[in-house]
Amino acid sequence: MTLFMTLSCSFLEEAPDRSGNATINTMEQLYQLMGNSGFYNDMNYLWTENLLFSDDVTFSPYVYQKTGNAKAYLVSVADRDFLQNDPTMTGMTWNAVYRNMFTFNVVLEHLDKVEQSTPQIKEQVRGEALFNRAWFHFFGLVDYCGYDPASPGIGYKDNTLAAPDGIPARQTAAYTISRIREDLSAAEQALSAAGRTAFELEKNFRVTLPALYAAQARVELYLGNFEAAQKAAEKALEGHDALHRIPGDPMYVKSVVKSFDILGEDGKPTGEKIDFRDFKTDLNAQFGGDTFFLEYEELYLPQFTVDKLGGSIHPVSESLYNLFDREHDSRWKCFYDNNYMVSYGSFAGGGFDREEQEKLKEWERHVYLRFNFFGNRVLILGPTTAEMYLILAECHARKGDAAKAKEYLVTLRKSRFTDEESAAKIEGTLQDVLDERRREFAGMLRFYDLKRLNFGTGAGISYTKAALSDPYDFNSEVIQRPFAADDARLFTFPIPESERVLLGWNQN
Repeated sequence: MTLFMTLSCSFLEEAPDRSGNATINTMEQLYQLMGNSGFYNDMNYLWTENLLFSDDVTFSPYVYQKTGNAKAYLVSVADRDFLQNDPTMTGMTWNAVYRNMFTFNVVLEHLDKVEQSTPQIKEQVRGEALFNRAWFHFFGLVDYCGYDPASPGIGYKDNTLAAPDGIPARQTAAYTISRIREDLSAAEQALSAAGRTAFELEKNFRVTLPALYAAQARVELYLGNFEAAQKAAEKALEGHDALHRIPGDPMYVKSVVKSFDILGEDGKPTGEKIDFRDFKTDLNAQFGGDTFFLEYEELYLPQFTVDKLGGSIHPVSESLYNLFDREHDSRWKCFYDNNYMVSYGSFAGGGFDREEQEKLKEWERHVYLRFNFFGNRVLILGPTTAEMYLILAECHARKGDAAKAKEYLVTLRKSRFTDEESAAKIEGTLQDVLDERRREFAGMLRFYDLKRLNFGTGAGISYTKAALSDPYDFNSEVIQRPFAADDARLFTFPIPESERVLLGWNQN
């Protein structure tokens, strides 16, 4: 949509009422603008889950030497200078959030200035804009704010004014949180007045109350308000509770792309092969062009991104690998068991010799592949029904109601496991819930979980990653990089330096 594209600019560079070549005259224009699915499937958008900061992925020196992806490796060792100065990071984190905020503020500022249609349409547009402004501020909060409410926040961008008048005061994280909640509450009232109470799968890119409640549940879970998270998740599931059964779904049928000979000590094929498997489904072909969004029944909002920082070369970690029932859990069988790294590394002329085979750990062969789009893996960032079941399980587990927590877990697992007996092999302890979250959201919500668990509940989850002491020298010393549970700097991104200077804020 031309109007969307002309409004998608950094808020610091925009004049107060600039809208490119388009003039906003009618409520219909605002209505169409807020119906753009591009808000949620921005291919340049990068949340922390694409990065290698969590214990769900590994990027060993050996794998790095084979792939040579310097940017991904720098991120994996938490190089803050890289994070705050690399243009890719600025464009795919900070700018991606704020260019959407600018659009939402344009809509809110024009609500009373344009030719009106019906009161219901006006309230729908208001509700959608308020919701999205809050939602993208929340993504910025998780990325760029400390967990402590008294730590520096990111202010709240609620206008389209250019710098310096449009620069928000940074204030505290508590202030940013209060404004997020304020906008979500106002959005709920507006969407209720507009009659947007029922979920619409075919138009899941337009916000409804079930989607708003699902977003509220994630926000409140992050903030450690478990009662509020439970209530929001319950309301979300009242409006939409579909679970998609993964076993046997033709969408997840994988085909053998290449087969690699296993070579023996004599360098000759042993007769055994390793298959690289990939999906037959290409989302661009399935969902198509300018209206590309995921018509996936568990999604309240079709929000996703593709990984442009390292492609699909993030092998799973040993700890995640060991969490799966690899025989019965279809999430492993469909999304991970692919030997992708064997293909990517181009080992020994299309195969790999004995020495290389020994170096590549079993878990390092596999990466997360669920949806493909033009050759890139797609990561789901939008709230899902599965997430609501897991939020409810966690809230009940924290209250000591293991039986109720198990009920929610088993309901979800029945849609993931090949048989009900295997699905029922879980209890309702808090650790059971957190382990199930890792299996369900690996590579997507783990960084979010590590931050809220370590700093909100004192979980003390720490880990180490092997790295080269000099990422530009393949022969440099291999070191163990600790990711300490109490190191707040590892869970709060530095503000891009160019933006920090314009804002006049202190660096994180």
